[in-house]
Amino acid sequence: MCFQSCYNHVLLVNKVYPKGPGEEGAKTNNLSFLMFYAKSRPQKLIKVGKYLEKKAKSDIYYSRPDLVKVTLTILDSLINTCPQHMNLISKNAVNIFYDILVSNMDLLTEVTNTFINFSSKHDHITLDIDESFHSKYLQVLEQFCKCCVYEDQDEKKRNETRLNGLKAIHSVASSNSFLISPRIDDYLIIIQPMVENILISKSSSNINISNAEEAKAHTLNKSNVSNEVLELENYALKSISEIMQKVTPATFEKIINPIYSFINDKDQWSYLHYLTKILKIAMDSIQNQYRYLLITSLFKRLNDTDSNKNDIKIQTNIIFVLTFAITSNERSIGLTCLELLDNLTKHLLISLKNKNNSQEDVEVFQSAVVDCIGSLARNIYYPEQTNDMLSFLINRLCFDGQEHEKKNNSSEKKDINSISNTTIKDLSEYLNDEDIIKYRIIIFHCLRRVIENRKVSDSNTSINQTPVGIPIELLTPTVKFFLTDSIEQKVEYFNFMASVLPYISTNNSSKTSAINQNKMIKEYHLVINEYINKNDLQIIDYILIYNVLVVNLNQYFDEEAFITIPLVDKLQQIKKEGVEEQIVYHTILLKYVENITQLIKNESLQQYIEELKNERNNNGHWVELNFDLKDIYNYKDKSFKDIGINPDATPDVELIDHEKINEYINFDEELYKQYPELKEKGKNISFNEFIEVITDNRNIKKTTSLTLIDNKHNKLTNISIPQLEPKIPDYINVDELKDTLDLNIKNDHKLEDFNVEGYSSNNMLSNEVNNLLNEIAMVNTANNESFNDKNDDVTMDSPTKSVMTQSTGNATMVNSSPTKSTFSPTSATSNIDLKAKMNRDIDVNKNNLPSTEMIQQQSLAYPKMEMNMNNLMIPTLNSDSKTQSIYINEPSLR
Repeated sequence: MCFQSCYNHVLLVNKVYPKGPGEEGAKTNNLSFLMFYAKSRPQKLIKVGKYLEKKAKSDIYYSRPDLVKVTLTILDSLINTCPQHMNLISKNAVNIFYDILVSNMDLLTEVTNTFINFSSKHDHITLDIDESFHSKYLQVLEQFCKCCVYEDQDEKKRNETRLNGLKAIHSVASSNSFLISPRIDDYLIIIQPMVENILISKSSSNINISNAEEAKAHTLNKSNVSNEVLELENYALKSISEIMQKVTPATFEKIINPIYSFINDKDQWSYLHYLTKILKIAMDSIQNQYRYLLITSLFKRLNDTDSNKNDIKIQTNIIFVLTFAITSNERSIGLTCLELLDNLTKHLLISLKNKNNSQEDVEVFQSAVVDCIGSLARNIYYPEQTNDMLSFLINRLCFDGQEHEKKNNSSEKKDINSISNTTIKDLSEYLNDEDIIKYRIIIFHCLRRVIENRKVSDSNTSINQTPVGIPIELLTPTVKFFLTDSIEQKVEYFNFMASVLPYISTNNSSKTSAINQNKMIKEYHLVINEYINKNDLQIIDYILIYNVLVVNLNQYFDEEAFITIPLVDKLQQIKKEGVEEQIVYHTILLKYVENITQLIKNESLQQYIEELKNERNNNGHWVELNFDLKDIYNYKDKSFKDIGINPDATPDVELIDHEKINEYINFDEELYKQYPELKEKGKNISFNEFIEVITDNRNIKKTTSLTLIDNKHNKLTNISIPQLEPKIPDYINVDELKDTLDLNIKNDHKLEDFNVEGYSSNNMLSNEVNNLLNEIAMVNTANNESFNDKNDDVTMDSPTKSVMTQSTGNATMVNSSPTKSTFSPTSATSNIDLKAKMNRDIDVNKNNLPSTEMIQQQSLAYPKMEMNMNNLMIPTLNSDSKTQSIYINEPSLR
């Protein structure tokens, strides 16, 4: 007698339920028979599913929760036993889930566990097209979302309900086919419950933000957070991570918009810890080649007044998050640095014109922008990138060398918001004189940040391209900043100059490089000479002049020594108005020459300079000054009479004897040998004429061969440039922010253990049942085979196959039929039939697969979509053709 004629599906199902008093749970042996029946006769699953749904409705109506649990047990076992045919009972399953969720919350844990198992096998592409299934499945998701935000005075019940809801939507988010579902737009309702369970803070450190009370009403914020609440947050973050791992350009906006919408609606842009926590998980999870999508979306929010409400604190937080996103894990961001620079520097201009915010808030915002701009130099994609950034920022100074002459300060200024930053040529059309100085000082800070982070890049050459030397012609047009009126602007420019000089390219092998260096030497000395000859100099100016001279002496010792020593007499003839200023001027001049003698290491010359200094000191013609730059502003409001110079001192300062210097080092003989024109002109040659001869392009070879010592000279003591300290707003708890940045959600891509008490035992077959089933199977093998040949069973094999990519470890869903892909082609063979291409790709020898790092780098070489912010940055790579075979075109959404 055939097996199928002996048993009826209703009879088999009913035998699983307990009958007599004291019986609980599903009968294990009978459940095993039912599973064997379902596996042997998959076409019967349709009837089994309908009967289970009918039975569940009846048991729910008559309040028989124990029997409903058995129904869930049977359903759970069917999913595990017949995963390839699960589509036959999917409609019935979601109907059962929904009926339980709306009628009996006491069974929430059981229905959640079964739903998790269901989600692990559910194929969104195949089933979501069915409207009847989709509508009920959506209702089930809505019920779980309500559980995620459930409120109750009983905190334990509240946390348990939320945890079940979060586990359910986490199982949905973990599905490989979720984001390519044709109904994905409807299913994204699961996003908001995730972000709503992320803690704003573990403490009340940021309670003084203006909208704290409103935000607190919508998001968890407790001074003492329990482990249960932290578990809720962990599931929420894991769910976001799961989704972000599978994001593509086609789906990114759909995912990120609900997150931003929630933040907008609940007014939570002011919570840096909260924003960082969410976006850190997103940035750590998203594939490297798609990171630019998150950066772009943040810039959109920065520029969108609906998101930032023109609140500078919110804009500051967005900038902080942008900085983190750009520097996270030193990976590619995909956008060109110049586009980002243009956007950020424009916000600096706007912040200077905005007079509605407090000065402290504006300065915090500007400091955040400076750090963000500097962070762009941490990732070097091509050798000239740092130089391009420096060139761009220098151009934003809009300095033509004539700014030291006061310009007309018009009362009417043009609007900045409606124009591109790169079109601004004259800052005075948009800003007043005071704001122009502030803006340029901020740009100098940006330039310094780029240089500082360039050092980081130099030490990470295994990750980044090695940056080339900075061309000196970038610095030459800016030297005239020393002739401007603002001492703050001059000091900040010097800090930039001192930072950039060590990275100036020293390769003068080409004639062009030598000419450019000559231009810089000429411009620098003419500017310094003009600066020294100004009549309105203060003590702080002389401190700055000394530091400028020493920094350039350190960098260009030979050139500086050959130019300075012959001109000592000329420099000493400059007369200052007062005795005190005259003494200060000669003090810095002698101290500078003393530095030269230290580098030459001529003991006789050093002894002469020391004797001269002692003589001046005895005659009251010497003054001790603090040349440390960090203390330079201590002299800003001091006059020459406030520095302790003897009021009875005479103006006749003891001069440096050039003949004695020449006697000790025989300097003139070598100089006149190299430059006979100088000897012809004699001692009456002017400063400018001397510079013209030395920097004449006809004397390039002579100038580049100048040397005072055989070996490389030792550097003078490095000038201590004050560090740029970021300004952290009071409402940010630094320790908690560090904890947030250290947050690491690990996903093992496996479902959580969803077994509850009694479930595991129901799925285990006793030895007796196993032996019986084996015997039946042996007897009925022929009958089953003939039955399968005759009946038109529904084919449950999914039309979608999963191929693992080594670059991400995630499954890429590939449609087995040829479809036009939205993914950019990876090679010239992209028009080959997809089916044939897929077969070839799957058969790639594993031994020939490239490394993960190579694949990640290769993925950066292909633009993925057209962006609003122009072009992607595409690094030049010599990739192996076999690498391209790893990339499989993704299917178009049905």
